Amino acid sequence: MSAAFGLFLLAAPVLLIVLAQKIAWLDKIGVVILAFGSGLLFSYLYQPADALLATQLMSVKTQISEVAIALAIPLLLFSINIPASLKLAGSALKGMLLACLGMCVATATTSFWFRDEVSLIWQAAGMMVGAYTGGGQNIGAVKAAINANDSLFIDMVTYDIVLSALYLLFAMTLLKPIARLFLTDFQDTSLRQTDKSLANKDAQQFMHLTHEGAALFTGLTHKQSLPKLGLALGLSAACIAVSVVISGLIDSPMQSAITIILLTTLGALLSYIPKVRQLKVSYPLGMVFILIFCFASGSMANLSLTAEFKWGVFGYISATLALAIVLHGLLCKLFKVDADTFVITGAAAIMSVPFIPMIASSTKNKALLFPGIAVAVMGYVLGNYLGIAMAYLLRSVI
Repeated sequence: MSAAFGLFLLAAPVLLIVLAQKIAWLDKIGVVILAFGSGLLFSYLYQPADALLATQLMSVKTQISEVAIALAIPLLLFSINIPASLKLAGSALKGMLLACLGMCVATATTSFWFRDEVSLIWQAAGMMVGAYTGGGQNIGAVKAAINANDSLFIDMVTYDIVLSALYLLFAMTLLKPIARLFLTDFQDTSLRQTDKSLANKDAQQFMHLTHEGAALFTGLTHKQSLPKLGLALGLSAACIAVSVVISGLIDSPMQSAITIILLTTLGALLSYIPKVRQLKVSYPLGMVFILIFCFASGSMANLSLTAEFKWGVFGYISATLALAIVLHGLLCKLFKVDADTFVITGAAAIMSVPFIPMIASSTKNKALLFPGIAVAVMGYVLGNYLGIAMAYLLRSVI
């Protein structure tokens, strides 16, 4: 029964990808939301009455979610060209670092405000910083690193989906006009055509990261991709093995966090090897494991126990996002960052790479498209470190 259920957890997200490739409206919803939502629906429709069976199946869900996120972290980092990201980012890197600083300060502040309303708020803080300086995959990585409560994780992801959609609408409509009231106008410093050509060439290395839909996974089914898939999966497994061995040598209650930090570091270091970085299948394969993680995590929920709206958690995330945007704006004013860069780097931190073209288009500033993508990529790397650090810092204080 456990083996069959494990296969189901692996197969269901793959089926969702196939359906999204064939049904346009499913693809518009997004495969990540589909995977998480389907997991929630499955948990609602199937809750074993037998306590022993329920315990066994929960163990399978936990194991699969932990292995999936561990495999995903290096795979997502392998194809990232960090030196090119830094070169492309230019002045946008300053805006991104200020966005991350603003998010960390905002989270620390609101954690004190809401410490009586949100249980295990240090865990919520770590996952939120991971998500809003990196991306959706970072919240899962931080959750695994700090052994966060499953119910709290479900609440965080659910409200994150709602609030991120509201933020996206705000960023595409009102944020730039408001920012222009107190920030300077954008000045394009890329004057020489040769510089622009080189930037465009470097940026092509990141375009595979901008695909959000099911089309991202098309190349995984080609026969010529099989050797590359095997190599990418083998390298990811090797990263896990090395990380587990090293963390096992350290006698610390933070072993899970150390493992995730090592996985992130090894994945980033291996991306410096050209042959590893050229394994473009590694990113979509990593996203497959993210979908498996999302489905398995969603299926852990007991909706009969979590049906009540958690105003404390919702208010905590909302207040943190609002304060982070304000602090980012004030820091940009202090450090002379223009309005357009403020908008695009804030979106790079709070959202993720696939949304950058949309934000750049709404600001009518194509010059910031590639720098925006570059700093959002850097967020994938930074998110795990910042999220884990925030969680354990707040745990020691609150």
